[in-house]
Amino acid sequence: MKDETVIPADEIGRGEEQRKRRSNSPVVSNSEDSSSVALSTEGAPKGKERDRKFEIVVGDNLKKEDERNSRKRSEISMQDEIQQLALKKREILMKGKEPGLWKEEIQKSIEREIERRVRDALETPPLERMRRNKHRAKLRKMQMEKEFQDQQKLADTVATASPTLQSLLEGTIGEGNEKEDDRDQVIADIKRKAYHRYTREGFKEALKRGKLKLKKIGNGKFMDKNGVILTADGPFWPPECGPLYPKQEHVSGVPEGKELLSSDVPQETRTVENQKTKWFRPWEGTQVVFASERLSKGTVPHTTPDGCSQSIVFESRFESGNLRQARRVGQFEYDLVLKTDLYTNRHTQWFYFRVQKMLPGVTYKFNIVNLLKKDSLYNHGMRPLFYSENLASTKGLGWHRVGHHITYSRNYNLSRNPLLHPEIAYYTLVWQMEFPEENDVCFLTHCYPFTFTDLCQHLDTICSDSERKKHIKREVMCESRAGNSCFLLTVSNFTDKNKQKSKKGVVVTARVHPGETNASWMMKGFLDFITSADSVANNLRKAFTFKIVPMLNPDGVIVGNYRCSLSARDLNRNFRHPKKQSFPTIWHTKTMLEEFGQETDVIAYCDLHGHSRKHNVFIYGCDQQGKEMDAATFLCQRLFPWLISKKAPDKFSFGGCKFQVRRCKESTGRVVMWRQMGITNSFTMEATFCGSKNIQREDNPRHFNTLDFQDMGRHFCEALLEYHKAQEDKSLHSEFILELTKVITHQVLTSRGLVPQNFNIFAKNLLAENDDEQGTTLQNNDGRVLQNEAASPKLVTGSGERGDASSRKKKNNDTSSVVSKITSRTNSSKNHHSSKSTKLKKQQLDSKIRSKLEALRFFDSMDSETIQGCINLIHDLHVMSEFAESDTSDSDSASESEIPMDPGEQEGGSPGKREKHKKKKTKTKKKAASAQSDVMDGERSAKPRRKKYTPHVNRYLHRSNNGIPMFSEERTQERAIKRLEAMRRMERERLEKEAHKILQDDEYARLIALTRELQKREAEVRFKLSSPPTVPLHGFPESTTRSACQQ
Repeated sequence: MKDETVIPADEIGRGEEQRKRRSNSPVVSNSEDSSSVALSTEGAPKGKERDRKFEIVVGDNLKKEDERNSRKRSEISMQDEIQQLALKKREILMKGKEPGLWKEEIQKSIEREIERRVRDALETPPLERMRRNKHRAKLRKMQMEKEFQDQQKLADTVATASPTLQSLLEGTIGEGNEKEDDRDQVIADIKRKAYHRYTREGFKEALKRGKLKLKKIGNGKFMDKNGVILTADGPFWPPECGPLYPKQEHVSGVPEGKELLSSDVPQETRTVENQKTKWFRPWEGTQVVFASERLSKGTVPHTTPDGCSQSIVFESRFESGNLRQARRVGQFEYDLVLKTDLYTNRHTQWFYFRVQKMLPGVTYKFNIVNLLKKDSLYNHGMRPLFYSENLASTKGLGWHRVGHHITYSRNYNLSRNPLLHPEIAYYTLVWQMEFPEENDVCFLTHCYPFTFTDLCQHLDTICSDSERKKHIKREVMCESRAGNSCFLLTVSNFTDKNKQKSKKGVVVTARVHPGETNASWMMKGFLDFITSADSVANNLRKAFTFKIVPMLNPDGVIVGNYRCSLSARDLNRNFRHPKKQSFPTIWHTKTMLEEFGQETDVIAYCDLHGHSRKHNVFIYGCDQQGKEMDAATFLCQRLFPWLISKKAPDKFSFGGCKFQVRRCKESTGRVVMWRQMGITNSFTMEATFCGSKNIQREDNPRHFNTLDFQDMGRHFCEALLEYHKAQEDKSLHSEFILELTKVITHQVLTSRGLVPQNFNIFAKNLLAENDDEQGTTLQNNDGRVLQNEAASPKLVTGSGERGDASSRKKKNNDTSSVVSKITSRTNSSKNHHSSKSTKLKKQQLDSKIRSKLEALRFFDSMDSETIQGCINLIHDLHVMSEFAESDTSDSDSASESEIPMDPGEQEGGSPGKREKHKKKKTKTKKKAASAQSDVMDGERSAKPRRKKYTPHVNRYLHRSNNGIPMFSEERTQERAIKRLEAMRRMERERLEKEAHKILQDDEYARLIALTRELQKREAEVRFKLSSPPTVPLHGFPESTTRSACQQ
């Protein structure tokens, strides 16, 4: 088929003109009218043929061009239609979606389909397929890491520029409230994703994935990329938080010698204000250098101006750490904000953080600005704890006390930090200190740290010991809300299974409050001693079965709380009606005690705590309320604490023990175990965060260290064995009761001003001067006669039940001589001008000396007293009302109530449980009756008299106060009177102490003697002409009266 050539129109015109010129004949051009006829010449036939061919070619060309144009127009219309359809389809598909995401999905789906077809067609080898899969997985991982880093940067930016606490609490941030809520939700999701591997669910998922997430290091322990060690028991965090650093390790070395209180330490003269350094430029403004909400490691990016020192690097994102934010407000001054308990806005006391890049030889100042307690031990000599890794590695020194210029006061400057709520009363702890070495890693804390990991390591050490593991059984009692294991330990002598049921039970718990780490150290000492080969521990294991819960609140310990669990509640306020879902550890502990009480007789329950406002170690017990308590029960309640004070005289304060059950403490562990479980000896042992003070056996106040707290666990065991021996041996029990009565009576007489503080020394000296006065007897208003030791000492009553009637005669002459001797030693009052005033003052002094002398004679004669006499003495002195005073609560959550019981629930639960509860009540009554009979020791000769209770009389009946309640006004007056009496008593004690110090000074004593001699001579000269009165004073010889009047 020949190709047809298309000739252009201009070429055709040029060819016709040439033909015309060659033929010399006129030719009609294309521009002329078609009706004109061209003249033919020679060769006309040939020219017509050519013209016809040309016309045919031109027509064909025109037709082709028209077809081409029409085809183009149809193609354009079709493309427009296709494009319009594509746009409509795109609008339908892209409705509610991002265009980039849609394209990526289409592209990925097409690639996957093509790859599948190619693989099916070519059959890719397996090795090549594996290599490609690994490469793609690596690319996906890199992309995910990049996305996660971008999310971290976003969260860190928001964390460093977070809104104020007021806006977070009230939920009013302005017009963009919805945007802020969305942002908070995004940040919460990012945190959950970042910390998911530290939850129990994330740990299980990581175990399934294998080595990609966790590295196995043996003994059931796994380590992640941050160095955090996890086990099947924990530690596990809640979804909203987690660690970025592993648990911090510390050596346990204690400093040599005593660590004195800040008041006894020489004050440092250098401070932040007066020190001279090479950094000349003054600091301006504030900079955030640390924020715990950030997800990335390291400090917050900030700039340091020229002429200023580098900033300290803070860190607290490890187990039990607590520091929310650090702001640099000066050249060497930092404001610190602590984290409140998780899911609450309360309880800021515990702090534990790391510092780096300090400058040695420079004084730094730290201000913790958001504490909530009105008073603290920092106002009474306590100093913060400091740990240096360089000192630990070179000298073996662990935690020790540092700091000077320590103050604890109200914080009125809330504008310096936007995290502080303007309507909350905050208090600031300020201290200054120096760091010893350069390039050191140091830690600061409130009390000696003891984490959940430390507990697991300690239990592993005990259970791995070949001798100790014979006496202990470890089991998981339950799991906490975060999935951490709550351990239950059983300690006893398991070799003799026949005697297991006859043994009595003892239950010890600790760490219900996470920030009270000293309780864990006491528990550590208790466990180390009770599982040891010591003879005391062996006897205790033979006599008792111990149930021990070493950590009741593992979740709070791990996240760095001070008082609450993850339920945002104080566990020690929810023992009465615990809910299994909210408080699993408390619910299972109470259930365990109920089951254990059915198997054996539980004689003691003790919950170990720490105290932030009082010194020494002491005990809270339980006394009956609503009616007058029996004296026998009163003494039995105080026997065990008194035995502990004998074992630890330099740490335990028996005078600091309190036994009143306040209303806000009725749902605590000790009260619930006492009332519901019927445990007579139910205690809370409180150990101070500071140390010992105002104990007579302790010379200088000092701080406690970890060894002191562990010793308290050992002393608890020793006192428990003594108590057990006293229950078995009646004579030993009577001896203990007698000594306890002496101690209690001494406390009462001292509080009433009848006996000085240094009673033993003063009584010995006084009685030594009166050895010749044998048979001296004093009688009080009730008819009771007290004799000294030389005259067959007996406690005699007016009814003649004890003692001889002949020994009731008073020896007034001997008593008067003793009174005159004491009068000559103690009468330092000024002389009165009239004889009447002199006689009145003489009588007042005589009555005071007589009351003190009676107390001295009584203590000297108590060695042969009976138990019945002790009980009568307790009744007559009204000791029980003296010890019924209330005590201030330690916590700032004293008014925090327990979670109410669900409707339909009862305290007894099911009918079977109610019957058991009734049986327990009868069992409690039987125990109290048996204890009372043990104390009496069979010495009651007469039948016990039935107490007659007077009917209640409303003293506000038929009384009005113009609409104001009478009881409120009178109670206010009564409280004012009590406060006034307390102030007077404190002032009297202070004056007595000062007088005692002054009397010990020899130079002052010589000066007083010289002054008295001069006054005596001056009086003799002034009144030498006046004659003394002839009428003698009542109870004094005439010679004594005359000499007294002359003086």
